[in-house]
Amino acid sequence: PMPHLDQAPIGNNILLDIRSNGSDLDTLIALTAAIANPDDGLVVPYEVADPGQLGVARMVVNHAVEVITAKGLDSEGVVRVDDSFSDGTLHLVEENEVSLVMLSWAGPHFASDYLLGNDIDGVGERCPVPTMAARVLRQWNRVVVVLGDTSTDWRLEDAQLAVSAGTRLRRSATAPLLVVTQDPDVAEELTHAHDDVDIFVVEDNFDQSTLSRLLPDDLLIVPAHLLHDLPPRASWRLNKALDSTNIGVIAGPHRMSVSKGLTRKPLANALWQPTGTPE
Repeated sequence: PMPHLDQAPIGNNILLDIRSNGSDLDTLIALTAAIANPDDGLVVPYEVADPGQLGVARMVVNHAVEVITAKGLDSEGVVRVDDSFSDGTLHLVEENEVSLVMLSWAGPHFASDYLLGNDIDGVGERCPVPTMAARVLRQWNRVVVVLGDTSTDWRLEDAQLAVSAGTRLRRSATAPLLVVTQDPDVAEELTHAHDDVDIFVVEDNFDQSTLSRLLPDDLLIVPAHLLHDLPPRASWRLNKALDSTNIGVIAGPHRMSVSKGLTRKPLANALWQPTGTPE
């Protein structure tokens, strides 16, 4: 899809998925609030619930609203009944001026785990605003943004979104920010308005030298295309290496997918067989 140049600042109005999906809920709320804080944004925690679970869902949503308002931000909780989580989320996006959808994510999985689809792709590939999938297990003390390939306009836009999230987190939580890139000129251009940003240049966006520099209390932010661009074998290594890492994956409208690079290419390779020459 083409890039969207007229997007609102991502912190303006964030729709926050608060399902129990692998993240520590209070830390996920803190992550979302930190992105919204520089824009004095509105955070809308929500659940798409079955009719019999409305009471429990309201309790969780109300707790999230209390935590967010205690951080000095505006918050309005929503509990919705809909045909599916994906449909309910997209309907909320359509009904509100949402600037970012924050989805609770279980983190990188092996290709086989994605064969039947997943809610992240179900929302992200249909969502008309930027989407971020986050798995946060603990409080972070440093933000690491990996830019990925920036050779096309839409990839550059997703790298800009990753930097936008990273700089907001640095400003809100006063955590140092490290930008990992193959192109230092692009990194300088994307971060020139921000002080105290360290730039680390690598030959390969996600080689072992990058992974080996990650600390247990880092928060890693990457554009979704970085996952898609990995060769199958590298994506499997990445899944294992990031098993206990705080991670957020971000992409622009209609571009968010956590499984394309991990499932569809390996699956196609596995199913394709050369016809060869009959003996």
